[in-house]
Amino acid sequence: MAVLTGAATAAFAVQGLDGGPVQPAVTVVPEAPPLPQPSAVPLGQEEREQAVQGMREAVAAATSTTQAEAAQAEQTPAAPSGEAAGQSGQCEASMYSEPQPTASGEVFDPTALTAAHKTLPFNTMVEVTNVANGRSVTVRINDRGPYVEGRCLDLSTAAFSAIASPSQGVVQVAWRVVG
Repeated sequence: MAVLTGAATAAFAVQGLDGGPVQPAVTVVPEAPPLPQPSAVPLGQEEREQAVQGMREAVAAATSTTQAEAAQAEQTPAAPSGEAAGQSGQCEASMYSEPQPTASGEVFDPTALTAAHKTLPFNTMVEVTNVANGRSVTVRINDRGPYVEGRCLDLSTAAFSAIASPSQGVVQVAWRVVG
């Protein structure tokens, strides 16, 4: 379908597959009226300086954070939020170690404390505990998987090594979202 404004005219022919003429669908839309122009009255020098100063004060008030507040924010872990808040479970966790692209777009780093989960949002922080020995590690979700029945987490080599011997390959874990 072609759309033409009221001021536009068109003359064209379209030939069908059988060689005969085809009537194209054309809609004529009236032109929109011109947009109203704002009445721009130049500000005087003093008025402009007052307006700029007001904007500077508003920005400063909105962004002011004391050094103590900033330090406190860095020390306090983010509370779980959204759909991941409060989730936990038990399953088998496996280890993966080959560098490869992740579903989040990062390149997998076996030395980072990261993990794959099928549904948790990327960057969710999860505490993973080996139920056999009680050792725990906190990982960041940056990939999707595992796709083996019974398993809910694929841990990086570093994360898996923090809770079990890499020679085990798979361990029973309890997990909970912490941020």
